[in-house]
Amino acid sequence: ASILELLLATWSRAELVIAPVTLYGGAPLGDFLAENEVTHAFITPAALATIPDRDLPLLEALSVGGDVLQTELARRWSNGRILINAYGPTEVTIAATMGAVDPDNVGIGSAVTDAQLMICDERLNLVAPGTVGELYVAGPGVAHGYLDRPELTASRFVANPYNDAQGYKRM
Repeated sequence: ASILELLLATWSRAELVIAPVTLYGGAPLGDFLAENEVTHAFITPAALATIPDRDLPLLEALSVGGDVLQTELARRWSNGRILINAYGPTEVTIAATMGAVDPDNVGIGSAVTDAQLMICDERLNLVAPGTVGELYVAGPGVAHGYLDRPELTASRFVANPYNDAQGYKRM
């Protein structure tokens, strides 16, 4: 289980059901969800895509993250439940964005608390809404860099020209 799942289960006084490490997806994962009467789950899109269509009436909310949520998968799994898309690159703790999914217009949601999102061009200039650019994330959830890999850190983390407050100095 991830830190997020542990915290949410503890906060809501729910039972946390952890799948065996040998359970990766497919019909066995669907069976596991049904047999354990799971009501809320966090699953990667890759694992979710392997579960055959089946009735899971107790599964009220499904959070998906760790990869791109495709429209067809969103349509397949949003019927009758809340579907949440969580986005966050490896360099961000847990997620940078979360939001309920409209299966006909899958987005990454809105910034989570304390995350600053910016769409920038190659010179780190903010771009106008609707303009193609690269998503930059700043905030306390952004890592300080890669352990013992200063060259990689220098290539992936840049100084934030828009906010120098503690925790927002890099993106």
